[in-house]
Amino acid sequence: MNRYIQILTSSFYNKYVTILFIATPSSFPFLSFNQLPHRIITIFLIINFLLQQDLLQRLKSSVKNKTFWVCLGLFLLPLFWAPFSDRGATFFSIEKLLSFPIYALILFCYPPKMNLIYKGIWMLSITLSVIFMISLIHRIYYLYVEFFMQAPSLSVAIEGLNKTYWWNKFTHLSLMSFFRAHPSYLGMYITFTVFYLAFTLNETLATKKKYSVVLISILLMFQLLLAAKMAIITTIICFLIWAGFEIVVNKKWLLGLIVVSTIAICTLLVNLYLPAVKDRFTVNYRMFLENDQKLSEENVASQRIFVWSCSIRGILEKPVFGHGPGAAQLYLNDCARDQSLTRTLNQNAHNQFLQTTLSFGLVGLIVILTYFLVGSIQATHCNNKIFFAFLVITMLSFQTESMLSRQMGITFFCFFFTSFLANFARNYRDKYEFK
Repeated sequence: MNRYIQILTSSFYNKYVTILFIATPSSFPFLSFNQLPHRIITIFLIINFLLQQDLLQRLKSSVKNKTFWVCLGLFLLPLFWAPFSDRGATFFSIEKLLSFPIYALILFCYPPKMNLIYKGIWMLSITLSVIFMISLIHRIYYLYVEFFMQAPSLSVAIEGLNKTYWWNKFTHLSLMSFFRAHPSYLGMYITFTVFYLAFTLNETLATKKKYSVVLISILLMFQLLLAAKMAIITTIICFLIWAGFEIVVNKKWLLGLIVVSTIAICTLLVNLYLPAVKDRFTVNYRMFLENDQKLSEENVASQRIFVWSCSIRGILEKPVFGHGPGAAQLYLNDCARDQSLTRTLNQNAHNQFLQTTLSFGLVGLIVILTYFLVGSIQATHCNNKIFFAFLVITMLSFQTESMLSRQMGITFFCFFFTSFLANFARNYRDKYEFK
């Protein structure tokens, strides 16, 4: 027994970050199991936390830290009134609520060192690249079976390919048929790893720098073919912010212009040669306008507009403390039934700010805005551009997804947010600063 305790309290803790990053994206191809890594990680985190010999000492040290109370207090706040106001609470909604304070408490008392976090992100980029290459092989095999095995000759097969937009077999829904997971969350991970690799290019050795460039290229191609709208928009906005920073602050005009020019050229090429990706941004809203802006279950843009308007109506009914997380979903379901929009049943608000305000009222909205305010202050104070990129990516992702309604989004947000804040609060030195 003592041997197992030693394992759980020593080397395991130094490696669990790597396990977190490898297990999470590796679960994307298996939809029925993609909650499992989060739960396994959480259980091991709790066991490791409780078995630490200096637990009481760490707790006393954390209690004296103001940032600890800001971080933990914000995560605990929704728990005070949610059980009393939530008529639709389920095991999953309670699990998600409890994940916030659990991650905050454990990671603040025992924050992984920054170099270990960065090592985990590096391994995550490799894992995502490997998964992308496997998905491409899967789609190539599909094309081979569909066109070449069934065609009487090679020339007939090639003619059949030329008559179709065969590259559509590698974009969005076709690519996602391999993953069976939500593209926005996968795109969020890709964007974050891309900017970590980009920001650390100057800090890495020449050999590793070559690998970083290759990984960035693969991941950007993955992001493009995945065609998650908000993920692509987030990537472009972050690159433009980076270019503006380099031009205005560091006076690196050439680098900034290269970034802007590359974005413009890539946008033009996608518009000309990747109609499937282009349609991802235009076809739904074009159909919505052509339908005289009437609600339709066949149109994604119409569904989003409906849940946003319904969420706003629910907020106005209970503006201060909200409906509760489970009851908020029931409210959205009632709205869908009133409009006979059965396909929107069990859909969340698709906007984290609306989802939080609908669930916890204006108090909840203040809490979530405080996350970003505190995080931005700390990122600026410590000159950490990776944490700043994380905040920008998260805030933009919140515009079209209720990230904190899914365990995958909770893990991503709570882990990085708490780990960065805890490291800054304990004054750990970080070499990846704004330069």
